[in-house]
Amino acid sequence: MLALLIQLHAQPEHHLFTSLHGDPIDASNFAEIFRRAQRALGIRLRKFYATKHTFVSIALTRGVNVTWLSE
Repeated sequence: MLALLIQLHAQPEHHLFTSLHGDPIDASNFAEIFRRAQRALGIRLRKFYATKHTFVSIALTRGVNVTWLSE
């Protein structure tokens, strides 16, 4: 599904996820982007770390292989 996000004339060195200013999203600016998204959606603010727990819970509910998940 990520293939749908790649722009038509993208080069291998181009970043798939960028900020509104076109800068690559990395650890230094992701926290602010994540907070803004939560505010815009009216979601209670959570630390990014909480997304791991959500992913694990959903994966287990859908029957993902536990060994793969733990790795």
